[in-house]
Amino acid sequence: MRAAAEKERASEEARRRADEEARRLNEERARIASEEAARRRAEDEARRAREEGEQEAARRRAEEAEARRRSEEQARQVPSGSRPSFDCSKANRAEAYLICGDDALMTADGEMGDVYRALRNRLPEPERQRLDAQQRAWLLERSRVCAITGTTVLTPANRPGFVRWFLASTRERTAEMRAEWPR
Repeated sequence: MRAAAEKERASEEARRRADEEARRLNEERARIASEEAARRRAEDEARRAREEGEQEAARRRAEEAEARRRSEEQARQVPSGSRPSFDCSKANRAEAYLICGDDALMTADGEMGDVYRALRNRLPEPERQRLDAQQRAWLLERSRVCAITGTTVLTPANRPGFVRWFLASTRERTAEMRAEWPR
């Protein structure tokens, strides 16, 4: 009888170990399945975020292209009475689009160009070179201070600030040239 009881205990112990191992394996499978599901959710979220980011970037590029197209179109339509110092139909930089897109700015730029050309025509060569150097330096400084580059995209939101600054700067430069080289 003892042998039968021993055998029964051994059999019971083996079943208990087998049940424990099966439980442990089931828990491990559940943990792996949970981790796999979490990984898939994270990948899906990352993919969706990437797609949304790409869509947002494409939308921004389209808006910038449209704003650039409108600026270019405005630059080519010079109203009568407003005449900048250059040909708006050849505008190819943000500064030129900005000037050609605003009547007051075109007029101020045209006036500055008239003063510059008149001074240049009457000054002797050394003074003419100094005037040219000052004008080039002013143009570079104007763009630097205003933070506008050849590739700046002009939008309805940023255009008014650029116009105000360019207008004030252009009028100031015209006054400077008149004061430095009186007739």
